[in-house]
Amino acid sequence: MAYEEVIHLIDRHQYIGIITHIMPDGDTLGSALALGAALKGMGKRVSVFNQDGVPAKYKFLVENGDIGVYTKHQDCTLVITVDCSDIDRLGDSFTQLFKNAQDTVNIDHHKSNNMYADINIVETDCGATGEIVYKLIKQLPVGINKYMAECLYVALSTDTGSFSYSNTTSQTFAIASNLAKHEINIGRISRELFYKRSLDKTKLIGIAIDNITLYFENRVAIVYIENASIAHLSVDEEDFDGLINYAREIEGVEVAVLIRNKGDSIKIGLRSNTYVDVSAIAQKFGGGGHERAAGCIVEGTDVKGTIKPLLAEIAAHLD
Repeated sequence: MAYEEVIHLIDRHQYIGIITHIMPDGDTLGSALALGAALKGMGKRVSVFNQDGVPAKYKFLVENGDIGVYTKHQDCTLVITVDCSDIDRLGDSFTQLFKNAQDTVNIDHHKSNNMYADINIVETDCGATGEIVYKLIKQLPVGINKYMAECLYVALSTDTGSFSYSNTTSQTFAIASNLAKHEINIGRISRELFYKRSLDKTKLIGIAIDNITLYFENRVAIVYIENASIAHLSVDEEDFDGLINYAREIEGVEVAVLIRNKGDSIKIGLRSNTYVDVSAIAQKFGGGGHERAAGCIVEGTDVKGTIKPLLAEIAAHLD
């Protein structure tokens, strides 16, 4: 029923805005760009918005694409958010745009989603928001073209860890198979997303590995990175992607944590391997996410000072 309501709204509106979450990943960008291209194919005036712009490794989607990503407002009467669990994830630049819209839609797969839109399509059994957007586009009067398929493949592959995380389902593989029929270049996409990095990113990995500490009989691994330790490196926000996996992949580890400075705050990422719901831990510190991948941002600059309260909360979730 929710899909039909969204399609009815799309039919009614001519000026449509799609907002991704702040610090965009492949799922939010791929979903937004695919949906934007589909709506443009229907003759709609579409703008994709993101407060922080497009990270370097995803720029190939915009450079080769049918639609751009904007960091400034443009008029729109219908606003659709993708992969945003709450309104704060839209960023200060676009929260008001969302509130001012005549109609709003929230498309997401996070179980921490607080259903903030007029119409909410939140399917927590999906491995990526891209799966939901795929199902929506299939019900629109446009066919999925090669560009949309490429964007949606990026959404699925990034949020499932290249189809290796536990959120990968038979539906995920079925959709990926259908996308591959559009002759997308899977090899090139995988290189852009997973197998390219700068020398400074490589050095950052070394610093992260040196700063791994194990707790609770090696069941918890914490990586902490302070600004002073990386001041000599030229790294961007996206260079921190994947660092936590070097801790998560240690034999015996159930929960991995990455703690680092981000401006005047501290960013915390959490991952688990088999049973700990790290989204519940993140929520205790004002964040959220998935059972196996979550995060939060806390006030302050003392990275090491956050370890003790985090360990206390993690301990309550260990068997």
